[in-house]
Amino acid sequence: MYKPNFAILALIFILALSACSQQIEITPSEVVTPISATATQTSGKGLQGQATPAVTIPAGTDTSILEWERTGGIAGICQTMLVNQDFTFQIVNCTSGKVIVSGELTSEQAGVVEDLQNRYASFQWHFSPPAGSADMFLDRYTLFGKGPVVPSAEVQAAIDQDLANLASELINPNNPTPTS
Repeated sequence: MYKPNFAILALIFILALSACSQQIEITPSEVVTPISATATQTSGKGLQGQATPAVTIPAGTDTSILEWERTGGIAGICQTMLVNQDFTFQIVNCTSGKVIVSGELTSEQAGVVEDLQNRYASFQWHFSPPAGSADMFLDRYTLFGKGPVVPSAEVQAAIDQDLANLASELINPNNPTPTS
């Protein structure tokens, strides 16, 4: 009767793990598209990994300040967060269309979003990992700003992380994301 040699199996397992832990430098591809601050926004149905048609926003209507979406990862999530000008929000599972959570931002959260809107011009940003990357989140967002400038790529990436933390905090209010 054949008995597996556990030492050999353990060695194979350790070698496989060490191959996974090698440092691989990843250079993300970030795409920024300035958009008109007063006349366009995406469809509002979430970004869902595809271009969504732009629509004209009548002046003075209650529209989104931002739309943020995260897809992928090992869990295969797909979440879209919409924040409106009245600081109400909705986070939706963009696969099923089911609302995960909705409500109103706290005054502190609203202040952060309002600052982004007033500081920066409208723009779209998305992260595309290099080919062959596995288990990574694909984030994208559109900020409908009123400010004079589009932020640098580094600032846009930091904004994405802040929006990811905000979404996590809204989904899990009793387990807030630690800040650095």
